[in-house]
Amino acid sequence: MEIERELECLFVAAIEEQFEGGVESEFVRNLSDLLASSPLKLLRLLRIRLDETRLPAEVLAEVMQWLGEQEQEPIRERVVSLLMFGLDHTSSLVRDAGALALGQLEGSNALVHLERAITKETVPELREDMRDLADSLQN
Repeated sequence: MEIERELECLFVAAIEEQFEGGVESEFVRNLSDLLASSPLKLLRLLRIRLDETRLPAEVLAEVMQWLGEQEQEPIRERVVSLLMFGLDHTSSLVRDAGALALGQLEGSNALVHLERAITKETVPELREDMRDLADSLQN
């Protein structure tokens, strides 16, 4: 089965999955398998998925969290780019997950991107959370 169809099946199954903080989901395990087999293609396809409005924010937030754990050097720059793209998502849940994942992956290097996101953030609570994250990365 080609990667596009495999990924589509993963997203369909993920819609029914219950995600828990600190627990690796079946969705994430399967994403990791796809990443191992075709990293650049998977990242391109995930970028497309982040633009789709039919996918639940919870699933896309799970993608953001998972991306924050992908430290492999050959794909790191593309992962950071995807996380930055997530900072502009229409869902505050996805923006929040993207900010946390970017901070986790990039540390203080994420500050410039977080500052930009903070100035654009329309949800006061999320803007404050991003500010707290940026402050913690500066120390």
